[in-house]
Amino acid sequence: MTSVSRDTVQIPEQGPAGDRRVDAAQLLDTLGEVVFQTDAEGRWTYLNKAWERLTGFETGPSLGTRFLDYVHPDELEYTIALFMGVVAGGADHCHHETRYRTRDGGYRRVQIRAMVIRDETGAVVGNTGTILDVSASRHGTETIGEHAALLELVPAQVGGGDLPVGVAVYGADLRLRRTSPVIDRVAGTPQRLGAPLSDLVDLLSPADPRQRPLGGEWGMVPTALRTNHAQTGDLDVTVGRGPVMSLRVSVIPSLQDGEEVLAVVLTDITDLRRAENRQAGLARLGSQAVSGSGVDALVAEAIRLITSVLDGTRCELVRPDGHIPDGEPTIVTARIGGVWSPVGFLAVWPPAARQLGEDEKTFVQAVAHVLTAAIERDRAEHELRGLYERAERGKAWLAASARMTAGVLTAPGMPAAFDAVVAMARQMAAVDLAAIAVPDEHGNLVLTAADVASDLPLRPDALRGLTIGLAGSQIRDELARSRTVLLDCLDLRGSRVLPAPDVSFATALIVPMRITDQSPAVLILGNHAESTRRPPGDVELVQAFANDAALAVELVRAQQERARLAVFRDRDRIARDLHDQVIQRLFAIGLQLQSLVRLIGDLAAARLTAATSALDQTIEEIRRTIFALQPS
Repeated sequence: MTSVSRDTVQIPEQGPAGDRRVDAAQLLDTLGEVVFQTDAEGRWTYLNKAWERLTGFETGPSLGTRFLDYVHPDELEYTIALFMGVVAGGADHCHHETRYRTRDGGYRRVQIRAMVIRDETGAVVGNTGTILDVSASRHGTETIGEHAALLELVPAQVGGGDLPVGVAVYGADLRLRRTSPVIDRVAGTPQRLGAPLSDLVDLLSPADPRQRPLGGEWGMVPTALRTNHAQTGDLDVTVGRGPVMSLRVSVIPSLQDGEEVLAVVLTDITDLRRAENRQAGLARLGSQAVSGSGVDALVAEAIRLITSVLDGTRCELVRPDGHIPDGEPTIVTARIGGVWSPVGFLAVWPPAARQLGEDEKTFVQAVAHVLTAAIERDRAEHELRGLYERAERGKAWLAASARMTAGVLTAPGMPAAFDAVVAMARQMAAVDLAAIAVPDEHGNLVLTAADVASDLPLRPDALRGLTIGLAGSQIRDELARSRTVLLDCLDLRGSRVLPAPDVSFATALIVPMRITDQSPAVLILGNHAESTRRPPGDVELVQAFANDAALAVELVRAQQERARLAVFRDRDRIARDLHDQVIQRLFAIGLQLQSLVRLIGDLAAARLTAATSALDQTIEEIRRTIFALQPS
């Protein structure tokens, strides 16, 4: 497949400077025609800058989209059949007209010249060619044809009031020979027969200097007289102090009864222009809504749109709890937002001595509908984003719970287990302080473990042993029911031996860690009084983390109790073995020695008696050891 290369090409230039090198892509971007290339599936692979001027779509995002996505729906089937016929028939070129969609929602008539690109096997690998905007020339041709057909009615003696447009016929001397009432209405004054054409030209001076006028050196009238070809164009004119009027003008030179005449045909397209402006405004507003503009920016743009399209009107946004000012009657109040969550109302006041028509009211309501759709879309996206962020935070807390549980189960003791819990809790909640407190015999919460932010002038060891002051019995009752409590201020109290640190903490979240009927420990999350951190959020996730921590701690306690029970059982077995076997044997040996005393001499008997006493003392010591092994 061929491609548009960005290699430089040499363009000869006469003069001492010699040849110069010009970037090929920059050269293509200067062309007025769209230069394109597609792949075998009809997706754009190259577009020059003329594409943006023609359609309003940026070239970058357009690449990769199908050219059929821009064809008018009424001409889509014909375009597909045309290209399939070209490909199947083996042709290399295609030339046709169609309509292409623009960014503002309208369509432009374009002329496409395309060449099929084939590989060495003859298979189609893409297309390349140009796109030319012919909307103006096509529209001008159609307008001139319509006005020429109307001009045929003039010599047929049709009454001026029966013509749908204004027609003024001037003779070779450029003086008025015939006119219609529409011309008088447009000009704002009756046109006298025999009046020069310059009078009408002066009256119809365009309000926009960028528009092509009737008079002047290259105006429509001089050009028609010079070339003997009909000229057409659109003018926005203001006659007297009246409103701006949009006219479609055709200047047609012709022959009638062998005499040269010049006809000026005027069509009032003010309503059409207003409808187009409203449609274009709604399209722009919708495009901004889709692009993600904020609600306030969209409302401001909607107010500017209404006041610019509906001349002389005043528009304001009235909040649901606001008050519509008295005075001039309000013509339209259109609600913005849903029924249960309105953002406000668009209040539109009419200009003096004029009432808005039904189409204008419909336009205001359409603007409100666009704003409502944008607001509801923004609200839905916000809710979905919130759900997604909450799900991500839930995953993070779940992973943190797993790491915390592993740390607690592998901790060498309960203090180390509590330290693992508070360290992970403070990291996940992004707070200045995380602590665990347990109730003492008086019901006061005593800090047993703590973890603080590194930027605080405080060591965690300085917090252990402090008590938390709970004002009022309601907070104690809530904690007793295993309910989460949010304090505005964390009151840390010390003693003579352990004074409270000179650091104050503001908002604190106290979460019970109960899984049994015993008095629960609590997890405390708080921030320094001067901290810029946000208060702890996601209370349900913190509660789930605290429950996992309590379960892990209880599991460690159960393992410790199981180990102690195993030790006690082993001691009991040892005691039983000592009592049943060792003591009995020693006692039997003692009896045997006592029976030998009578059979030997005095010296040996004395020694046997001493040995027997030693055995009795040993038996007594073993019994004391057995009693010490028994669990209390």
